[in-house]
Amino acid sequence: MNGPSPIVKTRLKEPLYERFRAEAETRGLTDSELLRLAVIRLLDGKPVEAAEVHVEPDQLELQRKTVWMPGFLMKAAEERASKKGMSFSRWMAALIQSNLMRQPVLSESEVSVVEASNRELAAVGRNINQIARVLNEAYFETERVRLDRLEELSLQIKKTREFIGALVRGSRAAWRAD
Repeated sequence: MNGPSPIVKTRLKEPLYERFRAEAETRGLTDSELLRLAVIRLLDGKPVEAAEVHVEPDQLELQRKTVWMPGFLMKAAEERASKKGMSFSRWMAALIQSNLMRQPVLSESEVSVVEASNRELAAVGRNINQIARVLNEAYFETERVRLDRLEELSLQIKKTREFIGALVRGSRAAWRAD
């Protein structure tokens, strides 16, 4: 290939950028080298260890960085971003954030699912409040509280927790660079 490789650009909010810089310094790498390493390891399926970094609320402002990488990596990263329904720069920032913070990064559709789960949990909470009110109003009439309804609530809570857990595990796996 003649000339420089294609450029990968992404914006990072200050806390993420600080974590990124700290990781690069720990490894003795430039920003470009660390980003290239993260992309290569994600695409090749090799691990990138995490660094613990504290995020301050005043460090959330986006910053711009230019990263150079070979064309085959650029193409693969663009394809992954497209499959995820994200712009390239947003996907790249999410990739770095996920791998540095070791926390799932949720897409818009995944956020919608979590919001739906929260609505379900709120409904379960209302049902529990209704049961508690019945018990408080008629302490000696506990037979009014049907055990099968309590079991149903318990099952709903368990299913919701399992669903959210699967979503988080799936998101972590989707962004994992190892």
